[in-house]
Amino acid sequence: MSNVTNITDQSVNVISDRQGSISRVVVNTTTANGVIEIWDSTSTAGTITKIGTITSPGALLQSHAVLDYEASLSHGLTVKTSAADQDVTVIWD
Repeated sequence: MSNVTNITDQSVNVISDRQGSISRVVVNTTTANGVIEIWDSTSTAGTITKIGTITSPGALLQSHAVLDYEASLSHGLTVKTSAADQDVTVIWD
């Protein structure tokens, strides 16, 4: 069964510190100009592999989004959110 982590603030979140996978990112509440960055790492600095950057436009076109990744993680999982009112759920193993 997958793990679920919900993020509802502006923060850097070390979700996992081991090998695994990221299945999906659900943007429950979009924020104008909000940015979500995802790394295969236990930090956002040093030798890391960026998996992706999700950027919401200034003029919102939708209220939520479901993004499938199905990506392996070699080092861990870190997610950084840029806005205090973002609501993001990360589904991972």
